[in-house]
Amino acid sequence: MSQKNRKVRSAGDESPGSNVLFTLGLVSVVALLIVGWVMTQGGMDSLADKAKDLTILTLGSPTPTPVVSSGILEVKPSPLSVDERINLLVAEYEAKAKQENEAWEKRLEQERRNFENQINNLKIEILSLQDENKRLREKK
Repeated sequence: MSQKNRKVRSAGDESPGSNVLFTLGLVSVVALLIVGWVMTQGGMDSLADKAKDLTILTLGSPTPTPVVSSGILEVKPSPLSVDERINLLVAEYEAKAKQENEAWEKRLEQERRNFENQINNLKIEILSLQDENKRLREKK
């Protein structure tokens, strides 16, 4: 009977090492949550944003040498002159302005028709109410 009590008591007891492991696990989970939150809030910039070339960060060479890329910074001359580009932009702007003006005119015309219809409906209703008013006054 005493062995039964010992087994029951020893099953609930925990070793001090398990408490340490639990604490370390909890601390690591909290640390990961904090790091994840900082990264989602944009607290840490990526290397791509800083435009660093990772090839110059090699450990083997004592003096880093920049890598020359052939097509990244080349500026190709435009086949159009400055005046031609300005004229092209002006033409695009005028085309967009004309298109917006036409759309606005269509909308105004539609609104004008809607208001005219509403006015006509109100006039008809006024006439019918006047006729009914005359009819009711004649009955008295």
